[in-house]
Amino acid sequence: MKTKYFIPIKRSVILACFILHFGEASMAQLNYCQPNPPSIPASCASQIGNSTIASGNSSFAAGQFTEANGISSVSIGHSSVAEGHYSISLGQSCFSGSQSYSIGQNAKANGQQSFAIGRYVETSTTSLNSFIIGSGSSEFIMQNNISNSLMIGFNSSVPTFFIGPSSGSGSGIGMIGIGTSYPLANIHIKSLVNENAVLFLETGSWNINNTAAINLGNIMHGITADMNNGLTFRTQKNYIFNEGKIGIGTANPVCRLQVADGDIFIQDINKGIIMKSPDGSCWRGTMNDSGQLIFEKLDDCETLITKTDEKEDLIPVSFFPNPAKDFIEINCAATEIEKYQTISIYNSAGQQVLSQSFNKNTTRISTAGLIPGTYILKLSGQGYGYADVVVIAR
Repeated sequence: MKTKYFIPIKRSVILACFILHFGEASMAQLNYCQPNPPSIPASCASQIGNSTIASGNSSFAAGQFTEANGISSVSIGHSSVAEGHYSISLGQSCFSGSQSYSIGQNAKANGQQSFAIGRYVETSTTSLNSFIIGSGSSEFIMQNNISNSLMIGFNSSVPTFFIGPSSGSGSGIGMIGIGTSYPLANIHIKSLVNENAVLFLETGSWNINNTAAINLGNIMHGITADMNNGLTFRTQKNYIFNEGKIGIGTANPVCRLQVADGDIFIQDINKGIIMKSPDGSCWRGTMNDSGQLIFEKLDDCETLITKTDEKEDLIPVSFFPNPAKDFIEINCAATEIEKYQTISIYNSAGQQVLSQSFNKNTTRISTAGLIPGTYILKLSGQGYGYADVVVIAR
């Protein structure tokens, strides 16, 4: 007895259509589930679903009310249109121009070779090779109108993150904007009206081993924050404040430098207060053993030359070799030993990679476990600090 198989008419039509479309070398056209007389697809085009249109050669339209009008274009979903040649439109009410791609809901890639991914996002017709990712709303559509750029944002018409085009022809780098599409620096953060602009560097754990740092120019210039020393400013030359007043212990200084509820301590007996007299001469005031302030006229007011019989200062701290391989030897002048208790090494990211006590004139530390690179060697104590750059090489 032969077994008989019954295939419903509707399913058999589907099967036959797919056999025609995918099995024949002649690239037959496919029309399925069109309630009204379907439009005639273009050459080698296919349309599947309800009221779909594939008018571009080698195009494909599927879903409901979708259109694939460009050559080799694809439109899938509901009311989405792939208008340009070689474009793709996927989702609800999406649109793609020439060589552009849109995915989501009301995502419109109007610019040539542009991408729009998300909800109520679009690229403008004048933006070439622009990208936009995120979500807006029908009231505030987020739009990228800048060529060769990336814009990301959610629940706003203003991007949270923006990467602008480079200024060079294949060799430059672009700028990053946070809260702005027109960054004026490599990284530009702009808050909205009535919002604060905040940059927060947070260590994984706030303890004696972790440091938050910003390096400026090189690792010897910058700002670090750690539990031991608080806030440290690093420089190889001068600290210059071009305007304003400095207040220590007060938020309202009345002169260039004001110290409230505290003392000023000058430790070096050969240094003091320098003041200028009406005739243009400079005088240094130092303290004698009787507690009297003695003023001495300086030879050169411009360069503030010290006493001619004063010995040349010795280098307080030195270390070698540099570059180093397996060890670094730190030498410290006898007058400096009491200032420091700890020696530490930090990598270029500001992370502490080595630390040990420091209490003698010559200390050798092993660097065999450090990977090659540039590091900061730091001596620290109660109110004192010293830092320099050391290179580890193999």
